[in-house]
Amino acid sequence: MSDDLLVDLWTEPEEEAMIADLDTLRRDSNTFQQTIRKRNYVEVFAAGLVVAIFARSAWLETDLLLRLSTASMALGGVFVAWKFITQGDSPSAEPARTTAAFVAARRAELEYQARFLDGIFGWYIAPFVPGFLGVSLAVYLAAGFTAALPTMGVIVVISGSIWMANLDAAKKLRTEAAELPVFPEGEGS
Repeated sequence: MSDDLLVDLWTEPEEEAMIADLDTLRRDSNTFQQTIRKRNYVEVFAAGLVVAIFARSAWLETDLLLRLSTASMALGGVFVAWKFITQGDSPSAEPARTTAAFVAARRAELEYQARFLDGIFGWYIAPFVPGFLGVSLAVYLAAGFTAALPTMGVIVVISGSIWMANLDAAKKLRTEAAELPVFPEGEGS
């Protein structure tokens, strides 16, 4: 074999391998979009339950602090549902594009969801903090510190777990985006 033949074999684009990878990327993108849609439906449904439960509690509660706190929790549920409805979906990668454009769109899709999850403290946990604090204060006023402490502890553990799990998921999405192929200008059509 001549050196030129080896150089040609080494430098020729592997069209078939890229097509297979593109098909895999398209399937992954479709599966990802389905997963995101399901997540959004589940989260909106759960937020609806939160709204229904805490609105009912606010309506029936006689203690003013608990009434305000549970109403605040219901409003937090409305906000979270609104966030998932308006911003939960990421722009999807269109299959009709060139390979390079599709991969760039797929990367943007993953990075969008990573940013969405990064902000979870501000739009998923924080809207419930006033209600959590009000309920904890009401428990403290009614039954003392030893009764309020477990309530606050459970809230902190659950909120912290949700926050950390979503930050970890965002990190995994960024890793997946970084592992996508990078095309030099003009290649990948």
